[in-house]
Amino acid sequence: MSAFFKLLFLLLALASLLTKCEILEPEPDVNIPDEAFLNALIDLGIDRNGDGALSPHEAEDILHLDVSDRGISDLTGIEAFIDLERLNCWKNQLTSLDVSRNTALTDLYCAQNKLTSLDLSNNTALAVLHCFSNQLTSLDISNNTSLKNIQLRDNPSLYEVCVWVTPFPPDGVEVDIAGSETVNFTTECSK
Repeated sequence: MSAFFKLLFLLLALASLLTKCEILEPEPDVNIPDEAFLNALIDLGIDRNGDGALSPHEAEDILHLDVSDRGISDLTGIEAFIDLERLNCWKNQLTSLDVSRNTALTDLYCAQNKLTSLDLSNNTALAVLHCFSNQLTSLDISNNTSLKNIQLRDNPSLYEVCVWVTPFPPDGVEVDIAGSETVNFTTECSK
């Protein structure tokens, strides 16, 4: 009889313990709708478990990412790369680029795309910005006081660049605006 009660007590204790355990749901994969972008990430070995998708953990581990010249038209999913410091996505077909959640970004190379706007207000660590040969009409870099190298050339429709100080550029900041001669650097920006 004693063995029966011991077994019953053990089963009750185990049942109690199991009901208190939290079942961990796996994190959903990062949404990457552009097949060319997903294939580039897989080719680069970022999909470490080989499941053909990207987990948030796989994305968070990446500091430098070069997906240049891959035929990518949409970088949705880049927001999962929260520790990303350098992004090279030049020579694709991007019309938009949202790096607002990539706050560790120091170097952004997004030249030779079809970008018409670029929001860098959250990227205060940015030191290098190469966004030449796009279709930008305005650009706000007023929060990006760490910038040291800015390549804006060949954006013929670029008119207004909102900056943190005038006259611009200040000492220690290199700017190339060849082919973007209509650029007006101003601290009085239209938002």
